[in-house]
Amino acid sequence: LNGGTGRGQADGFEIRALGLLESIKDPNGNDLRHFVLDMFFHLKPAEAGTLIYELFPCFCNVTRRLSKNAIGTEEFNKGFLVSAPGTDEVERFKGELTEAQSLCQQATAKLGASTVFGKTMPVMLEQAKTSIEELAKLVDEASNHLSQ
Repeated sequence: LNGGTGRGQADGFEIRALGLLESIKDPNGNDLRHFVLDMFFHLKPAEAGTLIYELFPCFCNVTRRLSKNAIGTEEFNKGFLVSAPGTDEVERFKGELTEAQSLCQQATAKLGASTVFGKTMPVMLEQAKTSIEELAKLVDEASNHLSQ
């Protein structure tokens, strides 16, 4: 990056710099992102296929709409169908789990621990607890990563 300048030979760049790439265009009007992705797809087709496969759920989660603003001008809008859970949602899940565990204990006390319910529900709730703990860890990691 920046070869031949005082800031040359950089090993990387800030991720927010990617937004500036749309201002660098070739004679056909394609921006630098087009060139970079074209090279990637031609030089590393297997890795490019993996990237598309892994990003596919993200692509499916984006809506694109052409709408008119207050003065009647058409605008292109993007949005998300589903957002990733945050700390508030994780805490709500934990609260719901605690309530479910309490109800399970009450039901097991009345029905008996040897019933199908008494044998399976505590195991399922323990699996839910593990999943919620893993989700909380992922949300924390994502939050820490994004705040850097």
